[in-house]
Amino acid sequence: MRWCLALVILVVVMWSGSIGHADDTRAPAGWSEASRSRDLTIFYQDNDRAHARAFQAVGDVNAPPDAVFAVVTDVEAHPRFMPFIKESRIIQRLGPNDVLVYQVISPPLVSNRDAVLHVVTTPGSSPTSIWRSSWTAVPDALPERSGHVRLRIAEGTWLLEPLDGGTRTHVTYTALTNVGGSIPSWMSNSSSLSVLKKMYDAIRRRVAEVAPATQHS
Repeated sequence: MRWCLALVILVVVMWSGSIGHADDTRAPAGWSEASRSRDLTIFYQDNDRAHARAFQAVGDVNAPPDAVFAVVTDVEAHPRFMPFIKESRIIQRLGPNDVLVYQVISPPLVSNRDAVLHVVTTPGSSPTSIWRSSWTAVPDALPERSGHVRLRIAEGTWLLEPLDGGTRTHVTYTALTNVGGSIPSWMSNSSSLSVLKKMYDAIRRRVAEVAPATQHS
């Protein structure tokens, strides 16, 4: 009887520990899998309207949704930890959760890209709520800048869902961007996978730095 009880407990612990891992995530309808590891799963979907490929990255962060939300929405701090973001600043506040953001992205081997983004954030009412931040490009909100390729199609969402009673977060990042210029699509798609992995690593490190009390082993 004790052996049976121990076996049941072991099975429950193993099953519970697997919930929310990126390697358990299935492709959404209409999407295909591009990359999978224990920490991050990436899907893609070709978009004819944008002449580009949309990506969705799914992974977990060992911090509550509000802590992760504070990091991903701190746009003026992005140059300090987000890969390839050289400049990021709020240029206009349209409401309490509604801003225009100007960013410069400096990827290797190609010209700088810049973007004007309309960012709308939706904070949850508690750490156990769903938190969200969405953006879309408004390319003509500022004059184009010499030496930069303006992103004219850029849209996406951070979706932060609570795990384990709100002590951890299931993070889904979805984005569609036409990088412009003369970059071959195969190069853009390949580099996007690398950037997404670096971005999730950067967010995990940043959360650990700014909210160490929220981390759980």
